[in-house]
Amino acid sequence: MYHRRSEQKARNNLGEWMEPLSRPNDRTPPRQDAPKGAPEDVRADASAGALKDAIAVALKYDPGDARAPKVVAGGRGHIAEQILQIAFDRGIKVRKDADLAQILSVIDIDSEIPLEAFAAVAEILVYVYRANDRLDELEGGPSARDAAGNIDGARQNDDEGKTSPRRKDEQ
Repeated sequence: MYHRRSEQKARNNLGEWMEPLSRPNDRTPPRQDAPKGAPEDVRADASAGALKDAIAVALKYDPGDARAPKVVAGGRGHIAEQILQIAFDRGIKVRKDADLAQILSVIDIDSEIPLEAFAAVAEILVYVYRANDRLDELEGGPSARDAAGNIDGARQNDDEGKTSPRRKDEQ
């Protein structure tokens, strides 16, 4: 009785989109890694178990669009492996965040991410844009860097190490 009330209270607080995460699976015993001296086939079985638990979620975001990022693909196990392979083949940066992947995996495909996940997704977008040298696009600024390698509008160091504002003809 107490468990049902606490589960209902958690569901009300966290929202319906997290419902599958609020139910612990008490029947599954904790999985243990294969011992170091174990035969290779036992280690392979242990890694196959890890593959079943793998989760991957692909997001689509257009900085010019006022809407939230969308979940365009998601899956577990073999499907997660395929999503990651496609990302690697296309040169798409991947960031590992198991907790966020768990949350986003319950969202329907082509649905916008929930408000509660904005901060975590924004952090990942900054990481990806920075890795692709396109952070200024995300911030709404120009996408090109100047010849000195500084982001447009940034301060430059003069010969004495002091910072000085950029001249109008340099902007």
